[in-house]
Amino acid sequence: SELSAAALVACLASVPEGARLKVLDLSDTRAEGGVFRAVRTLSCTSELTHLRLAYLPVTDTYLLGLLRSRPSLEVLDVCGCSRIEDGFVGLRPVDGEALTPNLRFLNVGGTRLGNQIEAVR
Repeated sequence: SELSAAALVACLASVPEGARLKVLDLSDTRAEGGVFRAVRTLSCTSELTHLRLAYLPVTDTYLLGLLRSRPSLEVLDVCGCSRIEDGFVGLRPVDGEALTPNLRFLNVGGTRLGNQIEAVR
């Protein structure tokens, strides 16, 4: 059976002090609001470079907060995240500098989100 959202948060919160995750795959789990907040706020995720969120109820608002709080992200997989619509419009470069300059998106081609990506790079 799958871990509950509360169990996923407990796992993330149990990462030893000072440890920093580089890769996290939450795809096709029961992750939801509390888990998403934990990924965005816990110190163990502050240096994430690869994050898979495929088939999760990720929203535009969460994506904006995530990308603003985790500028080290290089790869973000949002395959099957059907609740994302225009999530990157708010990430337009400020003074010519992108918030996530090295970010690559996986599995967004042919979606409404995919059409927005070029506009905000």
